[in-house]
Amino acid sequence: MNGLMRNNRKFYYSIPGSGTDEAGNTVNNVYANPVVAYANISAAKGDAERMMFGTLNAFDRVINPAPPAMPKRTDLRLWVDTLPTLASNGSTTTKHDYIVVLVSDGLNHNAFAIKKVSVG
Repeated sequence: MNGLMRNNRKFYYSIPGSGTDEAGNTVNNVYANPVVAYANISAAKGDAERMMFGTLNAFDRVINPAPPAMPKRTDLRLWVDTLPTLASNGSTTTKHDYIVVLVSDGLNHNAFAIKKVSVG
């Protein structure tokens, strides 16, 4: 039931990379332009999700099943409640509102536990 197209909602994710600053130094905390994705995102955490990831209470929602093209990484930035405003080059100044805290890698599909963050 989680995989039904009508249950999917639009969100964006960004993967970390590296770049250079004004002086030409390598900077590692640069994130790529946001990528659009569609998946089922839980309204709030519950017992079913808590059991999937053990007894960890440090997440707010679950993306299950995750899009197949989405990288299985815990350092992704997500725009779920607030979608980014994209510039013509694909970049954004909109602050992300979620991060991935756990990845459940399965044979048939993947799930992500995500946590709401407040970015100043």
